[in-house]
Amino acid sequence: MEYEEWEDEQYDLLIHDNGLYDGPLSGKAIKVEGYRGIAFYVDGYTTRRLECIQCHMIGDDRVFIFDPGDYGITVMEDDEFCSTCGQIGCGWGVH
Repeated sequence: MEYEEWEDEQYDLLIHDNGLYDGPLSGKAIKVEGYRGIAFYVDGYTTRRLECIQCHMIGDDRVFIFDPGDYGITVMEDDEFCSTCGQIGCGWGVH
C-alpha cells in the first residue's frame, strides 16, 4: 500500500499522552525510501494537520520524523520484516 493524501475530517484526531496524533499510518510498519533494508514503526503524527509522522526503527529506539510527502512511504505486512531486529529480509523474527 503506497502513501496517499488523507483529509483531516476522516480521522478522529486523538492525541496520546506522548503528544502525538492518530492518523492513517499510526501503528503501522513502514519502509521509507532512502532507508534501504530498515523497517519503521509509526508512533503517530506530530501535528494536528497530519503533516509529519514520528517513527522509530523496529529493534531500536532511535526516533525519526518524516514528511510522507517528501519520502516514498510504503506500508508493510508483518511477514515482510524481522520483528526482532527490524531488517527487511531477515527471517529470524518474522511473524
